[in-house]
Amino acid sequence: MVATGTRPRAVARRAPAAPKTVRGGARHGTVLAAAALAVLLSATVLAAIASLADRSVEGGIQQRLAGNPRTTVQVMAHYRADGIAAADTAIRSALGRVFGGVPHTTYGALRTPSSLSSQFAVLRPDGAQRGASVTLVALPDEARHARLLSGHWPRAAASAVPGAPGASVAPLEVALNRTVAARTGLRTGDAFAINLTRDKRLQLRVSGLWTPAPGDPGVLAAMASTFDTVDSIALMSEDAFTAQPGLTADALAEWIAAPDTARLRLGQVAPLRDRTADFANSDTGISVFHGGAPPLDGVHADSELPSEIDDLTAPMAVARAGIDIPGTLLAALATAALVLTARQLAQSRATEVALMGARGAGTARLVAGTAVQWALVAVPAAAAAPFLVGPLLAGLRRVGLLDGPLPGTAATTAGCLAALLALAVHGAAVLVPTAVQAADHRAGLRLRMRGARAAAFQRAGTDLALAAVAVLGWLQLRQYRTPVASGGVSGVSVDPVLVLAPVLMTTAATLLSLRLLPLAAPLIDRAARRGSGLVLPLGGWQVGRRAARHAGPALLMTLALAVAALSTTALGILDRGTADQAAFATGADVKVVPQPDGGQAPPVEQRHARYAALPGVRAVTPVTDVQLTAGDTPVDLEGVNTAAVAATQRGDGGGPVPAIRSDLTDRPAAALLAELGARIPDHGFAVPGRPAELPLTVRLSADGVAPGQEVPVRLSLTVEDADGLTSAVSVPLPVTDGSPYPVRVPLTGGGGAGAARQYPLRITGLSLNMIGAHARRTYHLVVAAPGIAPEGGAWRDLTNDINAPAEAACPGIDPLFTGVDPPVLCTSTTHPGELFQGVLRGPDTRVRMPVWQIDLAPRHSGEVPPVPALVDGTLAAGGQFRVGDTVTLTRTDEARVTVRIIGRIGAVPGFDRARGRLLVDSRALAAHLAAQGLAQPPDAFWWLSAHGGAAAAALRADPALGAVSTAADARTALTHDPLRTGTRSVLLLSLVLAPAFAVVGFTLHTAMSARMRRREFALLRAIGVRRRQLAALLWTEQLWIALLAVLLGTLIGTALAAVIMPLVTVDDTGRPVYPRLLPDVPYLAVTLVALLTAALIVATVTVLSRTLARVDLVHTLRAGDE
Repeated sequence: MVATGTRPRAVARRAPAAPKTVRGGARHGTVLAAAALAVLLSATVLAAIASLADRSVEGGIQQRLAGNPRTTVQVMAHYRADGIAAADTAIRSALGRVFGGVPHTTYGALRTPSSLSSQFAVLRPDGAQRGASVTLVALPDEARHARLLSGHWPRAAASAVPGAPGASVAPLEVALNRTVAARTGLRTGDAFAINLTRDKRLQLRVSGLWTPAPGDPGVLAAMASTFDTVDSIALMSEDAFTAQPGLTADALAEWIAAPDTARLRLGQVAPLRDRTADFANSDTGISVFHGGAPPLDGVHADSELPSEIDDLTAPMAVARAGIDIPGTLLAALATAALVLTARQLAQSRATEVALMGARGAGTARLVAGTAVQWALVAVPAAAAAPFLVGPLLAGLRRVGLLDGPLPGTAATTAGCLAALLALAVHGAAVLVPTAVQAADHRAGLRLRMRGARAAAFQRAGTDLALAAVAVLGWLQLRQYRTPVASGGVSGVSVDPVLVLAPVLMTTAATLLSLRLLPLAAPLIDRAARRGSGLVLPLGGWQVGRRAARHAGPALLMTLALAVAALSTTALGILDRGTADQAAFATGADVKVVPQPDGGQAPPVEQRHARYAALPGVRAVTPVTDVQLTAGDTPVDLEGVNTAAVAATQRGDGGGPVPAIRSDLTDRPAAALLAELGARIPDHGFAVPGRPAELPLTVRLSADGVAPGQEVPVRLSLTVEDADGLTSAVSVPLPVTDGSPYPVRVPLTGGGGAGAARQYPLRITGLSLNMIGAHARRTYHLVVAAPGIAPEGGAWRDLTNDINAPAEAACPGIDPLFTGVDPPVLCTSTTHPGELFQGVLRGPDTRVRMPVWQIDLAPRHSGEVPPVPALVDGTLAAGGQFRVGDTVTLTRTDEARVTVRIIGRIGAVPGFDRARGRLLVDSRALAAHLAAQGLAQPPDAFWWLSAHGGAAAAALRADPALGAVSTAADARTALTHDPLRTGTRSVLLLSLVLAPAFAVVGFTLHTAMSARMRRREFALLRAIGVRRRQLAALLWTEQLWIALLAVLLGTLIGTALAAVIMPLVTVDDTGRPVYPRLLPDVPYLAVTLVALLTAALIVATVTVLSRTLARVDLVHTLRAGDE
């Protein structure tokens, strides 16, 4: 043999073949891909809902507790320097045990006086009071709890003030709250004093001004007086505090433990509440010192944290109900998508399963093969879902759709269980039909015999039964009007029946709408026949012929569009409701609570002008609050100047003042308010024009004394302005021989421009003060005021009874043996042009404590008319106050106010609805009280109608003007409340993802429809139909169904949202919100969502129709009938 150089060729080794079951799945690639996408989308949705619910409730608790100064745990003891160190160690250890694993910080502080109900009066250096009081507090780190506005933090020692009394002892430095500083007029560097005891005064100097820091965990609130706020705290150095025996002698040492609410987990809340309650009620000798001798006296623990956590029970239940309702709707949609895709997957393998069963394959083998193919795509999708939730929610936040606390991931127990549930539902929907078919030996025959039939649930009447249940649920919602239930062992909890009612209503309406599909099919067929060519007539004929086959996809698309439209409408209704609730809570665009008179705060007579001068303000009114009773029923009388705010009811300026919706009144709000102030009774003496001062001519003499030998008499006039508010102006009147002399009474006060009163003015009272008089004398007084009292003024004595002139031995009156101490009006006569002419007896100066002043009121002739009033729903519900009734109310001082009910409103804005109230015109109320000689009520606060935030910014820049709150701020707080943002987040998630379910389901249906009709398409191609026409045919068929589902779903969702949302939306207590929600449908947004979804479906159908219209004629026609 001849050798050759040829080497044997290496045989290529083939890669191991995939299992036959896996390879067989390639024939169902489209269906398997759609199933995987449905599982991924559904599992992601369910995991997102589960994680959002926990995170929203947890975030709500964190925010409520973080903004609540009453969440600390305190241990208090009387200060003693030699026991502080030992007590500090034991107390901090005990507080650590109370909080357990909850992150917290313990702060130490000192305060004086030790009594929580006491404070030191702020004095001028000369001892005069400044009208405020403070508590001295020493903190180790002031900057951690307060923000310095000016000056510097107090130092341990200050240099002596040269030339000051006692210059060798330097005043201690303290930092004052800016509110107290504005009230007292103190500034950085000013000196003041406090009385430690009756005979010991401490000199202090203001080193700086501060305001509470946003991050203070409640330490300042724990150190404040029981009857005051943190504004009254004066901060000082700890070293300076402990170096003063006068301070430490009556000092309280306090340890304040505050939880780190940002790291508080939902599962830690209940155990923390129980441990804190036990500790607050414990014997500190045992719980802190383990039975040993306490190093300090009076050690005790206290905490309001348990009650604050208890108060969150109802808001937590409301938050969960708000999430559960849209979440359950979205979960129902996800379940429908899972069932539909599982059904399509089972149908795609039906022929293969029947053929393999006919060849002898067992049930277990057929089910296992299906399970393997399903698991290869479904299990990875379900496993990935919890990890996609975080990026999904973060992306929605970045585009501005979501707000509030969001979970970073759903890879938690709740999220994983939700994904596992989605996987189980889909697996059962795939494998159960496969097992039933595999066990049926006539499955192949049944496949050949199947035809167009009504949907199974319709044949069984399931949709009608579900509709009946939905109606019962709606009736329950109408009866209870809240998805939360109170009472029982668990207190306030979510009512599952009422939570499911909206889901049942939506599902039933969607199922019932499918009964329209067979009715619409002939109409579509007849409309299509009118078209020319082949595509439209054939497409319409196919829709009419196979209407029942489209039931499943139509159901999914209709439900998806219903959920999307419901979510869009619900968001619009909630936004309108939030704005209405914020306006009602504030009462107007801006609410201002004025500071007490004194210091830099404007007096009452200047407030209207000062507030009206703010930028953007269009209307201003004071609000008065008078507490009365009608028998045993407490009634609050609230007054506003309806004339000042009438323009706002017509849309002029900012929001309406008061914020009353006409749908909550028995007549239009503008008409009711106008009637309140239509007829103000004449009272007092009108001051003509807009004078800055009143020119008076006075004649005053006293019997038995020469001119200048008696102290002057101080004349005070009660001046009522156009708002019905009163203030006093006074001037001294020298006692002369009765010769006339001029007196000018200033009306504007200080402040220059912008400090004028609200004109026109009236004089409704007159007082004479004779303090320091040497003896009881008879005074003759004439006060002439040209233009004010053209017919003369008649007055009556408010200080004394009818027998006082005789008891005081007035001239010309037979005296009585009993005496009277105060000054007495003997006679009052009227003369044209004279405001007052009369004879008075002075005070009895022989008594130990003379009464120096007499108060007079104009005489009123005739009957005092009742005050027109609007009754709120709370009082009207009792039946005692009906429209047309006249009711007499009693004040605590036995004064009576008679009102006539002219209309009804739901509630008075700006006030708590739990107490019955009447709304009146402040001017009418002032006239009614003045006619009886009663004092008119002061201003409780002020309402401003203002555009933009310039007015609020100006008010915040000048604390002396008062504390400000706005409707815009209230709306922002409500919108960003984590216990509310959970509902919005789920609704937005539904809005974004519901159309995706429609697209997925319809894509799968289109692919399956084209696959099942491949032979039909091949025959059409064989007779000359072009591929473009075939694609148009498929596009037409699917589009009819899609557009019908979009239309029905949008109408169903919009209508149900308008019906459901007012019934299921409640406040933090679980009661229906007020004002009630208006079904204000955002038609533009709903239409836009429907059009975008339709456009997305059209684009999908267009792409699929072009792809699925490609048919291999030879292969398809030779394959035979499937």
